[in-house]
Amino acid sequence: YMRAEFGSNKWKSFFNLLLPKRLLMVLLLMAAFVWNYYRMNCNRAEDGSLVSKPMRLPTVVRFNPIGLFTERFQAEEDAYWTMPTGS
Repeated sequence: YMRAEFGSNKWKSFFNLLLPKRLLMVLLLMAAFVWNYYRMNCNRAEDGSLVSKPMRLPTVVRFNPIGLFTERFQAEEDAYWTMPTGS
């Protein structure tokens, strides 16, 4: 009965149900985008923590979807925000 009902690959079917492929793909993509965000927007401090890079306003404001994944944009020289130093 079990072989006829579940087939010969019952363990494979069980693990496919247990670990949904779509969920794993979403988690993998989320991890990739979070890693890319921290890689592009943070610097590593002396103690190993990540702190924000100085924030600069863009000189040209136009929608560029490719610019979301690259660091190629024109920014002003002076930063309007920098990470405060601890005392």
